[in-house]
Amino acid sequence: MMPSGACRRPLLAANWKMHKTSAEARAFVAEFLPLLKRDDADVVLCPPFTALQAVADALRATPAIRRVISSLPM
Repeated sequence: MMPSGACRRPLLAANWKMHKTSAEARAFVAEFLPLLKRDDADVVLCPPFTALQAVADALRATPAIRRVISSLPM
């Protein structure tokens, strides 16, 4: 339980499942980063496995943004 008066830090997540190629994912990150003008929230990008390396490379200089993989459909 959170102490009285404590605020939870917002979480912004972008999960695009299997809808982007590696090139499209890199372009998304390049367009998204300049739009992200807040530092009061945690940001997580969830690219598909096929674009994970491209997104990790694009975010290498931006350690504040976390990368996670979308779950694989079964």
